[in-house]
Order: sequence, then C-alpha cells, then structure tokens
Amino acid sequence: MKQQTERNESYVTSREAFVQSNSGGIAVMASFGIVAAILVCGALVDYARMTASKTALSAAVDAAALQVAASGSTNMTVLEALAEASIGQNYGSGDQGNVTNISVGSEDGAITVVAQAEVETTFVSITGIESVSIQADATVSTISVNRKDMEVVLVTDMSGDGDLETIKTAARSFADLLVSKDHTDAVKRLALVPASERLYLGSRAVDARGSIKSGKCMNPGCDWYLYIYNNPSMSAWQPYGRIMKKVRDCVTERVGDAAYTDDPPSTAPVGRYYGSNCDSASNEMLPLTSSSDRLSANIDGWSVGGGRGGQIGIAWAWYSLSPTFGLFTGDSALAAYDKADTLKSVVIVSGCANDTAFCKGVISSDSTSPHSTREPKINCMAQNGDPNAQAVKLCTAMKKKGITIYTVSVGSDSTGASTLSQCASGTEQSYTIESDDQLEDTLVAIAVKLRDGSDYDDGTSHLVD
Repeated sequence: MKQQTERNESYVTSREAFVQSNSGGIAVMASFGIVAAILVCGALVDYARMTASKTALSAAVDAAALQVAASGSTNMTVLEALAEASIGQNYGSGDQGNVTNISVGSEDGAITVVAQAEVETTFVSITGIESVSIQADATVSTISVNRKDMEVVLVTDMSGDGDLETIKTAARSFADLLVSKDHTDAVKRLALVPASERLYLGSRAVDARGSIKSGKCMNPGCDWYLYIYNNPSMSAWQPYGRIMKKVRDCVTERVGDAAYTDDPPSTAPVGRYYGSNCDSASNEMLPLTSSSDRLSANIDGWSVGGGRGGQIGIAWAWYSLSPTFGLFTGDSALAAYDKADTLKSVVIVSGCANDTAFCKGVISSDSTSPHSTREPKINCMAQNGDPNAQAVKLCTAMKKKGITIYTVSVGSDSTGASTLSQCASGTEQSYTIESDDQLEDTLVAIAVKLRDGSDYDDGTSHLVD
C-alpha cells in the first residue's frame, strides 16, 4: 500500500513537472495559431473584396460593351472613349479598385471590351502582397445599329450662360459619334445651330429674309431703318428718340400666318435683323453635313454673346430638316418627311428661359434680356408674343411632322426647364442636368440612342456568355 502511494505521488510530481517544463512551448504554439487564424480571416476578407470588385468590374464592362456596340461606330478612338466613360461611370474607383487599362477590339462583327484594375489588399499586405490585379471582358456578338439615314440638328445656346469650352467639347463628342462611319450604308448628317438673340446665315440671309431696298427708310425693308426707341434707363417703355440701324446677315422671328410653319421663305420671308455685332461667321449656322472636318471647324469658331432668343434657333432647326422650306440644296438637301428609311431629330441644349423677341426686325420693348440693353429697343412689343410660348408652338408643329425632339436643360431655371420639357417628344427624350460638366456625357448618351435606333425600333445587342 505504501508502495502504491509512493507511485501515485511520483506520477503527480512528474506530470506537474512536465506541464511546467512545456508551458512556455504551448504558449508559443498558441500564439502562432492565433496569428495564423488572423491571417486566414484577413485573407478571407480580402478575397471577399476581390470577388466583389471583380463582380462590379464585370458588370461595368458588360454595360460598356453594350454601349460601344450600340454606337455602331468603327472609329476606335470613339469606341475607346465610350468604353472609358461608361466604365468610369459604372465602376468608379476607390475601395473597388483603380482601373489601369481598358481596350476595345472589333473583329468579325463582334465588339470586345477588356478592363484591368488593381485592388489594394488590407490584411494580406503584411505578407508583402499590396495589391491584386483583376480583369473582366465582354463580347457583344449581335450589334443592333440603326440602319436608317439620319438627319439631326444640334441647337446650342450661345448667349453666354454656360462655359463655352465645355459646350464645345460636348458638341464635338456628339458630332464625332453621330457622323462616324459604321458597318452599315446609312447616311448620318448633322446640322449646327448656335443660337442667341439672332442667327447668322451669311450669304443665305438674302434668300431667307427677302430682298432689301437700298437707302434709308422709316419702315423696315431698306438697308437702313430709322425707328423710335425707348429710354434704356427707364424700367417701363418711354419714347426717347430716333436711331438708325443697318440690316445685317442675321435673321429673327418669322411673323404672320406662316410664323409656325415651314413654308418656303420665297412666299413667307423670315424676320430681318436691324442691329449691331452680327456680321461675323463665328456662330454661323451649318446645314446638314456628314463631314467631321466641317462640323469641327464650325464648333471651334463658336463664341458667346447676345440675348436668349432660343425660339429663333428652334425655328431654324425645323427649317434645317424641312423638305418644304427649300433653302438647302446639294449635300444639305432634305429627305421627305414620310421617307421610311430616314429619321429626323432635333437636340436642343439651353440653360435659361428665352427673354428676347422682336418687332419689325428690332429687339422689342417688352424683351427682358439684359444683353439687349446695348441694342436700343424699338417702341413696339413682340409681334409673336412671349418667346418661350413661341418655342413651344414651334416644337409642337415640328413634332406633328414626325420630328423627334430631345432637350437638355442645364441648371435650375424653372421657366427654361418647363419650356424644354414641353418641347421634348416625351420624358425619355427630356434631360435635366445640374451643370455643363454633365453635358458631354448627356449628349453622348443621346447620340448612342440615335445611332442604335432605340427610340425607333426594338433592336437589341446581346452579350456572349
């Protein structure tokens, strides 16, 4: 019994000694296990981020491929710009990763978009792996492109309410995409109407406004018009004196029974313009053309100035598409309204309400434009009334002819926005943006709609799985 007790005591003593002698090693092993567990958990967190980023990049590339294919363009510079803009908008940067490369390929009727991005690691970075590369690609095998001829007019507000260079950049992107070549035989032409309180026509002004008598007259119709003007220092109209102004190669509103029609100017001349600062080709209207060079040169020459007479620009957008008006011939000749293989559209960009109207070819006494204070106002009110109401009437008449109208309202002017929303063919064709910084993306989106015919037919593009 004594021996058994001694053996038990010896066992207990040996076990305690073993535990004491190994306690340090167990603690070290346990700490390594904890570190490993943390690394595994951290790696799982980073892996989840990589997976989410890859999913987001794949979705953005899918959207870009569809948009690029829908454009119908064969210009790789245009296609790459579209892809970059689309992925930049839909994928972004930051926690999802930073896009490092985007490429676009076109072969055998298919468009492929490939994008790479770098995603920074969080926990795994302690092992020396600071980022992981991810890639996504998408191929569109069936390209639905509008195969109809297109006649489009872009009307831009040149009164000076927006940033000129930003407007020019947006207009160039719109023009480049719209008229760029595609794999169809469709003819795509664009006209430009840079509008303010009047529109410069150059040599076409004579045919548009009718003949002018030489000399000076007290009624409009001569080279020089002597009229009574109001006191510019008075808030209300007050006869102040007489002033003489020369007729210019600009045009204003058409009055009378043909005011809201596209009747030819040979039977119903458009309004003359008696004033200053018009004989300049910087904002000359450009009729329909498919020449990128002509469009780019016209846009490069744009300048700002004058009041807001958007109704005049809208009228000339209609005339630019009208086979009835008859002023434009040759390469700018118009297709019939009912021609099944031709689509006619107008895009109007403006930031404020119209505030300048005319009476007898001179800025009317009831015009509220601050710009028009430099031009003495005549002592009669606008013959066609409120310029915003004129704009809506012209748009309504255009739409009845089958012309689709897109509008882009820039800023927060409620009257201007209301006018444009009434002008648009529908809610899908009405855009409102906060500033000019969003104009390029908006015009590109409209150009894509026009190119793929999504507002006219049910064609779609399909991604290859």
